[in-house]
Amino acid sequence: MGQEGDVSEERRKHERQASFGMVRVFTRDDAGGEKHYTFMLRDRSYLGLGAVYIGLDELDMDRTYYLDGGEGNEPQTMRLVWKRQVADYVYTLGFLIDEP
Repeated sequence: MGQEGDVSEERRKHERQASFGMVRVFTRDDAGGEKHYTFMLRDRSYLGLGAVYIGLDELDMDRTYYLDGGEGNEPQTMRLVWKRQVADYVYTLGFLIDEP
């Protein structure tokens, strides 16, 4: 069980608020097809969010992810900046939300 990416101490200095619930995220492949995920939200800050993912899919750190904005709202673009496997098929994730 390893860790990928950089968990910057600078990002850790920003106030994060515990925020539990489910978030819908999707990514697009090169042909424009979408792959949807549901993550358990752990915390949020103005820079991004922390989440837990349980599943078989390997999350690619080089892909762009989109936080579903819900009915009539544009999705927010995010980058997966770190992930850590904590058990079989269970990952903690850190996303950085891109500026609008």
